[in-house]
Amino acid sequence: MKLRLDENNGNDELGELTRMFNQMLERLEHSFNMQKNFIHNASHELKNPLTAILGETEIALSKERTNNEYIATLNKVSTEAERLNQLTRNILNLAQADFEISDLNREEIRIDELLLETKEYFDNTDYKNRILFHFTKLPVNPEAITIFGISGLLQTAITNLIDNACKFSGIQLVDIILSVEGDICISILDKGIGVPENEIGNLFQPFYRASNSYSHKGSGIGLSLAEKIIKLHGGLIDFQSSPANGTNVEIHFNSL
Repeated sequence: MKLRLDENNGNDELGELTRMFNQMLERLEHSFNMQKNFIHNASHELKNPLTAILGETEIALSKERTNNEYIATLNKVSTEAERLNQLTRNILNLAQADFEISDLNREEIRIDELLLETKEYFDNTDYKNRILFHFTKLPVNPEAITIFGISGLLQTAITNLIDNACKFSGIQLVDIILSVEGDICISILDKGIGVPENEIGNLFQPFYRASNSYSHKGSGIGLSLAEKIIKLHGGLIDFQSSPANGTNVEIHFNSL
């Protein structure tokens, strides 16, 4: 139930104080609702792989099986355990991002070097031959392509965004473009399934998944985690997408 003070139309000090108090209550209520939804969604997402693991093991133990049947069961359990592991890691990253970044543990990060490390990571995945990195208009001065932050967190954000682009692009190529013109810009372009225009505003909510994405595996945490990390590094993220044209994600940072 919403509890609010009655507001009068006066512009006196009491009227202004009343409006400020009600606005504070509104923000608190919104925060509580977000926390409640987060817990509900997290519980639901964690329950799914656990239910699958318990179900597979219960069936396997119900009677004697052949070696091939046991191997098939273990493969299914391993897949769900990895899904649970990834989900847990993302939830922890999302929860810890706020307090992990501080002036005490920031370091200088060369964005071009960070992207090269990210490329090395993807070179060891199934997406190896589907990602093209382009470095254009890079400055001579290294400070112009350097920011302060936490390298591990920022790499998690960029990796999540690139992984998303690959996952929803089928066999299409994904282009990663780094350029510096006033600010540092990382563009991630794909020609995948895109996102319906009326759903783009919801994409950065934890556990939200676009209506056309349910045939692909995922928990809906990657984008919200990426946005949070980028904002904590003083960056901006712009998301443009349509089912007809794919998706273009741009990340902007101010250099040192």
